[in-house]
Amino acid sequence: MSKRLVTILWSIAGLLAVLTILVLFNEGKEQKSPTSLATGDAILKDLPLNKVSSIKIEGADDSVTIKNDKTQWSVVERDGYEADFARLTRLLRSLTEASVAQSRQAGPAFNARFGMDGEAANQEDHGYQITFLGADGKELKSLSIGKSTATDSPTGGGSAGKYVRLGNEPSSVYAVNEGFYDLSANPADWLESGFIQINGIESIAMASANDEKFKSWSVSRENAGSDFTVDNLPASYEPDNDKLTPLKNVLSSPQFEDVLTAEEGDKRRNGDKARQLTIETFEGFKYEIDYAPAKPTEDDPISPGAPVDFIAKVTVTADLPTEREKVEGESEEDAKKAEEAFAARQKELKSKLEKEQAFANRYFLLPDYTMSAVNLEFSQIAQAVSKTEAIAPTPKYEGPMAPNQSQQIGEAPASPATPAPTPKAPTSAVTPPIAIPPAPKAEDEEQEEAAPDSNNSDALSAISEEDIKRMIEEGQEADKAEEE
Repeated sequence: MSKRLVTILWSIAGLLAVLTILVLFNEGKEQKSPTSLATGDAILKDLPLNKVSSIKIEGADDSVTIKNDKTQWSVVERDGYEADFARLTRLLRSLTEASVAQSRQAGPAFNARFGMDGEAANQEDHGYQITFLGADGKELKSLSIGKSTATDSPTGGGSAGKYVRLGNEPSSVYAVNEGFYDLSANPADWLESGFIQINGIESIAMASANDEKFKSWSVSRENAGSDFTVDNLPASYEPDNDKLTPLKNVLSSPQFEDVLTAEEGDKRRNGDKARQLTIETFEGFKYEIDYAPAKPTEDDPISPGAPVDFIAKVTVTADLPTEREKVEGESEEDAKKAEEAFAARQKELKSKLEKEQAFANRYFLLPDYTMSAVNLEFSQIAQAVSKTEAIAPTPKYEGPMAPNQSQQIGEAPASPATPAPTPKAPTSAVTPPIAIPPAPKAEDEEQEEAAPDSNNSDALSAISEEDIKRMIEEGQEADKAEEE
């Protein structure tokens, strides 16, 4: 083998070695993750929750800031109304426990592709921006949450995960197997839903300070087991029990849709139609609810005939007993148990009073169905009774009376006498009776009979016995002549 050939072979071997090193180097570079987080890493693994003072959530149309006021979390856009802590806890848990299922490099130019387009008007295309702030107002962490990963599945199915981009990593997008179902930018969705609960109603009164056409009404009952009666009900009216019965449980678990600021509440309520509702319970609670129909707005117009929401303010007071009424004849053991039960119940009522008094000076937007059972006119709880026609007096009976039937003057008989049936004539031919002509009347008799005011008794007294005898004989002779 020549020296030149050996040199060529060694050159080829060296070249192959260099190519092998380059291939191995490039393969190692491709296997390295292009993002800061790898599959299985928590998306917010370095979030200092103990330093978070507020959380801001921005959407396409709304934004909400939930702030920690040391004693509770509150909604800034609703004048610091208490936030739904249970919902907030679920959201934070889902954010901190969400892990990376897939990662890829994708800069801001791909935001629309993953549903993170901050300029889009549609919420699905816009996505959500979440910012965690410290006590000093500085940003601790931020992220964007886009559309569902299921939309990229060829079949439209797949897991109900979301695309996520971290604020400090604008060139990476992560797919996580978490739907973040409690996420919302609407402040109303973050309000604590607890509200007044009215039980054991003793009386209800409704009035209107500004509506002169409204007729005030009130109802009451003696105990929790009895029915309501309308107070001072006129004699010409009767109650409508179909409307009174539901009042027993009215506002036992009411719901509100939103809490308005003082400025918005004064602006939106129709004060001319305001009502003052007062409800008192057997346990000493008194609820005064001043409510009025909500005026339509550009964002929330009211269609004709559609249900109307109400804007209400609630004031709660209570006159709680300080000691239990003694029961005559109760044993010492029974009295001790009763005292313990009384003390426990009073503690519950005081806690309830404290909680419900916190609703004062707030404007609540109440849906129509919350107030429909009690938002009644007087004409709905009582109706005028129609006047009954007077019964005509029984007419006097002037007809004949049956034998042995007594009758009071001006009184109709109980039942008319039934006439005796007429016997049927025999079917065989009979000789018809011979008509007897009346006796001829004297001229003076005809004149007497023609007189309108003639008296029969006077006419008989003017005929002698001889005349009567003659008239009878003439009649007999006439009958005999006809028979011959």
